[in-house]
Amino acid sequence: MFKKIIIYVLLSVSLSMLLFFLLKKSVIDNLEEKQTKVNEYWNNIVTYQNKKISLLSPMLELDIKEKNSISDSLKVYFSRYKKLNTKKCDSLIIDNQYYINVFCMRFMKLNNFKNENLINDEIDQLLNKNIEEYNLKVRDFNSYSSTIPYLFIARSNGYKNKIYFNIKYGIDNISRKDQYKESREWQKKIELENDIQ
Repeated sequence: MFKKIIIYVLLSVSLSMLLFFLLKKSVIDNLEEKQTKVNEYWNNIVTYQNKKISLLSPMLELDIKEKNSISDSLKVYFSRYKKLNTKKCDSLIIDNQYYINVFCMRFMKLNNFKNENLINDEIDQLLNKNIEEYNLKVRDFNSYSSTIPYLFIARSNGYKNKIYFNIKYGIDNISRKDQYKESREWQKKIELENDIQ
């Protein structure tokens, strides 16, 4: 009788461990697949950002109007971008790209580079398309890796949530500071409404 209990316990523990390792392997395989898709679209974004910089850099030397302000600002942000680690999305890259977009739009309005404008617009469209796909893949990765019990496996194996890239090229964007300010004001408004009721 005692032997049967020990055998039953050992079998139960062995089966539980086997099931856990199978679940862990499945979760890690899924995370790797999702991370690969995120990285694929991120690499596309970096490639198009580099094309944009390559297109605009020579034009900065030809700039005549307001040469000291917009051109110099773009040169500074291009230089900063080249020094950043672009292997993954982070807030430094987002902030830098925000300012590149702002100054690029001003630069293109002031200077009449017809062919370059068309190419720049095309690159902006490709960037925006890849950003949209990147953000969808990030949402998929983050929701999967944040679901229990996958959350515990993901965190214990070094998988962290990915950052959304919230810049759209060729249009005015709200700066991250203003986004935070607006969301904080909205949150305060909701809190006040809930206190009143």
